Amino acid sequence: MARLTPAELNAAKKARQEEAEMAARKREDEREALEQQKSRSEQLSSALKALYDEMDKLNRKSPAMSISELSLGRVNKTIRSVKELLAEAQDDFVDEIAEFVAAGDMPEYRDVVLVLSQLKAGLERYQSERRASWRALDQFSY
Repeated sequence: MARLTPAELNAAKKARQEEAEMAARKREDEREALEQQKSRSEQLSSALKALYDEMDKLNRKSPAMSISELSLGRVNKTIRSVKELLAEAQDDFVDEIAEFVAAGDMPEYRDVVLVLSQLKAGLERYQSERRASWRALDQFSY
């Protein structure tokens, strides 16, 4: 078996070191992505809960009443945001939710509450699937 020259040994050592650095960068990038997912998920969960609570209160008073333009804008933004976050999760129930169209009659509170409850359930499924990796993230944060 042939022995490696000092130059070959140095080259191999350097290659191993570069591979280790690349692996460390990849782990850090994955960690940052997980942190962003967690943060965005918590933000959306909070916003969705607040919107759902308000729409549910109004729904209890007048379920067949139409929502306002402002409410429609907030609901559609929430739908868009949750669907963007959950796009990679491939949740069939969330995927088939569409934004409300402002043309003609505005949606009724009962329809909005139904859609928001489906979004809440989808976001909760997403969070429960990722909770273990987020917990590990919290343990190793520095």
